[in-house]
Amino acid sequence: MKKLTILFAFALFFTYAVNAQDSIQTVKKVNVSEHWARIDVDNMGTYGWIGGALNIGNLCIAHDAVINFPFGNNVLFEAGPYFSTFNGKLDLWPALGAAMDFTNGQTNYFVPELFIYSTFPRIYFEIWNQYYIGTSGITVGEELYYGRYIAKLSFGDFKIGPYAEMTYDIVSSQTLLMPIGLVFSYPYLSNGSFDIMLGKDLKTEAFSPRVTYIYRFK
Repeated sequence: MKKLTILFAFALFFTYAVNAQDSIQTVKKVNVSEHWARIDVDNMGTYGWIGGALNIGNLCIAHDAVINFPFGNNVLFEAGPYFSTFNGKLDLWPALGAAMDFTNGQTNYFVPELFIYSTFPRIYFEIWNQYYIGTSGITVGEELYYGRYIAKLSFGDFKIGPYAEMTYDIVSSQTLLMPIGLVFSYPYLSNGSFDIMLGKDLKTEAFSPRVTYIYRFK
Protein backbone atom coordinates (compact mmCIF):
# COMPACT_ATOMS: atom_id res chain seq x y z
CA MET A 1 0.00 0.00 0.00
CA LYS A 2 2.82 2.41 0.85
CA LYS A 3 4.46 1.72 -2.51
CA LEU A 4 1.24 2.45 -4.36
CA THR A 5 0.71 5.64 -2.37
CA ILE A 6 4.19 6.96 -3.16
CA LEU A 7 3.95 6.06 -6.85
CA PHE A 8 0.52 7.67 -7.04
CA ALA A 9 1.86 10.86 -5.47
CA PHE A 10 4.66 11.12 -7.99
CA ALA A 11 2.32 10.33 -10.89
CA LEU A 12 -0.12 12.97 -9.68
CA PHE A 13 2.56 15.61 -9.43
CA PHE A 14 3.99 14.86 -12.88
CA THR A 15 0.49 15.07 -14.36
CA TYR A 16 -0.02 18.41 -12.65
CA ALA A 17 3.35 19.74 -13.77
CA VAL A 18 2.77 18.81 -17.40
CA ASN A 19 -0.77 20.19 -17.59
CA ALA A 20 -0.51 23.30 -15.41
CA GLN A 21 1.40 25.61 -17.75
CA ASP A 22 -1.39 28.20 -17.62
CA SER A 23 -1.44 28.34 -13.81
CA ILE A 24 2.31 28.06 -13.12
CA GLN A 25 4.76 30.82 -13.91
CA THR A 26 7.71 29.12 -15.59
CA VAL A 27 11.00 29.90 -13.91
CA LYS A 28 12.88 32.87 -15.39
CA LYS A 29 14.85 32.42 -18.57
CA VAL A 30 18.36 31.25 -17.78
CA ASN A 31 21.50 31.23 -19.83
CA VAL A 32 22.79 27.84 -20.90
CA SER A 33 26.12 28.75 -19.24
CA GLU A 34 24.41 29.11 -15.85
CA HIS A 35 25.95 26.22 -13.93
CA TRP A 36 26.95 25.38 -10.37
CA ALA A 37 29.30 23.06 -8.55
CA ARG A 38 28.91 21.63 -5.07
CA ILE A 39 30.82 19.44 -2.65
CA ASP A 40 29.41 17.73 0.44
CA VAL A 41 31.58 16.10 3.12
CA ASP A 42 29.97 14.09 5.92
CA ASN A 43 30.47 10.85 7.85
CA MET A 44 29.08 8.86 4.90
CA GLY A 45 31.73 10.11 2.45
CA THR A 46 32.36 12.93 0.01
CA TYR A 47 29.96 13.91 -2.76
CA GLY A 48 30.84 16.02 -5.78
CA TRP A 49 28.05 17.68 -7.77
CA ILE A 50 27.88 19.56 -11.04
CA GLY A 51 24.62 20.93 -12.41
CA GLY A 52 22.89 23.60 -14.40
CA ALA A 53 19.76 24.64 -16.25
CA LEU A 54 18.74 25.41 -19.80
CA ASN A 55 15.59 26.54 -21.59
CA ILE A 56 13.79 24.43 -24.16
CA GLY A 57 10.95 26.54 -25.50
CA ASN A 58 9.01 27.81 -22.50
CA LEU A 59 10.29 25.06 -20.25
CA CYS A 60 13.32 25.24 -17.99
CA ILE A 61 15.16 21.92 -17.62
CA ALA A 62 17.40 21.50 -14.56
CA HIS A 63 19.97 18.72 -14.40
CA ASP A 64 22.92 17.52 -12.33
CA ALA A 65 25.27 14.64 -11.71
CA VAL A 66 26.46 13.46 -8.28
CA ILE A 67 29.61 11.41 -7.74
CA ASN A 68 30.16 9.62 -4.43
CA PHE A 69 33.77 9.35 -3.17
CA PRO A 70 35.60 7.15 -2.29
CA PHE A 71 33.16 5.10 -4.35
CA GLY A 72 33.79 7.15 -7.48
CA ASN A 73 32.19 4.54 -9.69
CA ASN A 74 28.74 5.42 -8.29
CA VAL A 75 27.09 8.31 -10.14
CA LEU A 76 23.55 9.67 -9.87
CA PHE A 77 22.18 11.56 -12.89
CA GLU A 78 19.09 13.72 -12.38
CA ALA A 79 17.00 15.84 -14.77
CA GLY A 80 13.53 17.31 -14.95
CA PRO A 81 11.42 20.43 -15.56
CA TYR A 82 11.87 23.32 -13.12
CA PHE A 83 8.87 25.45 -12.18
CA SER A 84 8.51 28.65 -10.17
CA THR A 85 5.28 29.69 -8.42
CA PHE A 86 4.08 32.56 -6.24
CA ASN A 87 6.25 35.10 -8.09
CA GLY A 88 9.42 33.12 -7.58
CA LYS A 89 8.90 32.40 -3.89
CA LEU A 90 8.28 28.66 -4.29
CA ASP A 91 10.22 26.51 -6.78
CA LEU A 92 9.34 22.93 -7.71
CA TRP A 93 11.67 20.46 -9.41
CA PRO A 94 10.15 17.07 -10.25
CA ALA A 95 13.00 14.95 -11.60
CA LEU A 96 13.92 11.46 -12.65
CA GLY A 97 17.27 10.02 -11.62
CA ALA A 98 19.38 6.99 -12.44
CA ALA A 99 22.05 5.74 -10.03
CA MET A 100 24.73 3.98 -12.07
CA ASP A 101 27.68 1.79 -11.15
CA PHE A 102 30.40 2.29 -13.75
CA THR A 103 32.30 -0.77 -12.48
CA ASN A 104 29.74 -3.23 -13.81
CA GLY A 105 27.90 -0.88 -16.17
CA GLN A 106 24.59 -1.38 -14.39
CA THR A 107 21.92 1.05 -13.28
CA ASN A 108 21.39 0.13 -9.64
CA TYR A 109 18.47 2.43 -8.88
CA PHE A 110 15.72 4.27 -10.69
CA VAL A 111 14.97 7.42 -8.68
CA PRO A 112 11.74 9.48 -9.00
CA GLU A 113 12.28 12.74 -7.11
CA LEU A 114 10.58 15.93 -6.01
CA PHE A 115 12.58 18.92 -4.73
CA ILE A 116 10.92 22.00 -3.21
CA TYR A 117 12.74 25.29 -2.63
CA SER A 118 11.51 28.57 -1.18
CA THR A 119 13.15 31.99 -0.97
CA PHE A 120 10.90 34.27 1.07
CA PRO A 121 12.50 37.55 2.17
CA ARG A 122 13.97 36.19 5.42
CA ILE A 123 13.00 32.52 5.40
CA TYR A 124 14.42 29.79 3.19
CA PHE A 125 13.35 26.17 3.18
CA GLU A 126 14.40 23.18 1.14
CA ILE A 127 12.77 19.74 0.90
CA TRP A 128 14.16 16.68 -0.90
CA ASN A 129 12.04 13.62 -1.64
CA GLN A 130 13.83 10.74 -3.35
CA TYR A 131 12.43 7.26 -3.94
CA TYR A 132 15.15 4.70 -4.77
CA ILE A 133 13.85 1.62 -6.62
CA GLY A 134 16.40 -1.19 -7.03
CA THR A 135 16.78 -2.28 -10.66
CA SER A 136 19.95 -4.38 -10.90
CA GLY A 137 20.81 -7.89 -9.71
CA ILE A 138 22.30 -6.66 -6.44
CA THR A 139 19.62 -4.07 -5.67
CA VAL A 140 16.44 -5.52 -7.17
CA GLY A 141 13.74 -5.66 -4.51
CA GLU A 142 15.20 -2.72 -2.58
CA GLU A 143 13.01 0.35 -2.11
CA LEU A 144 14.30 3.28 -0.10
CA TYR A 145 12.94 6.73 0.65
CA TYR A 146 15.38 9.54 1.36
CA GLY A 147 14.16 12.89 2.65
CA ARG A 148 16.05 16.05 3.55
CA TYR A 149 14.33 18.99 5.26
CA ILE A 150 16.03 22.35 5.89
CA ALA A 151 14.70 25.71 7.10
CA LYS A 152 16.89 28.80 7.56
CA LEU A 153 16.25 32.30 8.92
CA SER A 154 18.39 35.13 7.55
CA PHE A 155 20.30 37.61 9.72
CA GLY A 156 21.98 39.67 7.04
CA ASP A 157 24.38 37.38 5.18
CA PHE A 158 24.30 34.81 7.98
CA LYS A 159 21.56 32.14 8.07
CA ILE A 160 20.69 29.58 10.73
CA GLY A 161 17.97 26.98 11.21
CA PRO A 162 17.04 23.34 11.82
CA TYR A 163 17.58 20.43 9.49
CA ALA A 164 16.52 16.79 9.47
CA GLU A 165 17.04 13.80 7.20
CA MET A 166 15.50 10.37 6.95
CA THR A 167 16.45 7.17 5.16
CA TYR A 168 13.51 4.78 5.27
CA ASP A 169 13.46 1.16 4.07
CA ILE A 170 10.03 0.77 2.49
CA VAL A 171 10.28 -3.02 2.16
CA SER A 172 10.99 -3.65 5.84
CA SER A 173 9.14 -0.54 7.10
CA GLN A 174 12.19 0.58 9.09
CA THR A 175 13.85 3.95 9.51
CA LEU A 176 17.55 3.34 8.91
CA LEU A 177 18.98 6.82 9.56
CA MET A 178 17.50 10.00 11.04
CA PRO A 179 20.02 12.78 11.68
CA ILE A 180 18.72 16.09 13.04
CA GLY A 181 20.51 19.26 14.04
CA LEU A 182 21.28 22.87 13.11
CA VAL A 183 22.63 24.32 9.88
CA PHE A 184 24.67 27.53 9.60
CA SER A 185 25.14 29.30 6.24
CA TYR A 186 27.37 32.18 5.18
CA PRO A 187 28.72 33.48 1.84
CA TYR A 188 32.25 32.75 0.70
CA LEU A 189 33.72 34.27 -2.47
CA SER A 190 31.49 36.34 -4.73
CA ASN A 191 29.22 33.54 -5.95
CA GLY A 192 29.71 30.87 -3.29
CA SER A 193 28.37 29.85 0.10
CA PHE A 194 29.18 27.45 2.93
CA ASP A 195 26.68 25.37 4.90
CA ILE A 196 27.83 23.73 8.13
CA MET A 197 25.48 21.19 9.68
CA LEU A 198 25.94 19.87 13.19
CA GLY A 199 23.65 17.17 14.50
CA LYS A 200 23.07 13.70 15.85
CA ASP A 201 21.56 10.61 14.25
CA LEU A 202 18.60 9.49 16.34
CA LYS A 203 18.85 5.92 15.07
CA THR A 204 22.59 5.25 15.37
CA GLU A 205 23.35 7.78 18.17
CA ALA A 206 26.32 8.96 16.07
CA PHE A 207 27.49 12.55 15.67
CA SER A 208 26.31 13.65 12.22
CA PRO A 209 28.16 16.69 10.81
CA ARG A 210 28.25 17.90 7.20
CA VAL A 211 30.08 20.69 5.37
CA THR A 212 28.69 21.88 2.03
CA TYR A 213 30.17 24.38 -0.39
CA ILE A 214 28.24 25.63 -3.45
CA TYR A 215 29.67 27.84 -6.19
CA ARG A 216 27.54 29.34 -8.98
CA PHE A 217 29.20 30.16 -12.27
CA LYS A 218 27.94 33.38 -13.81
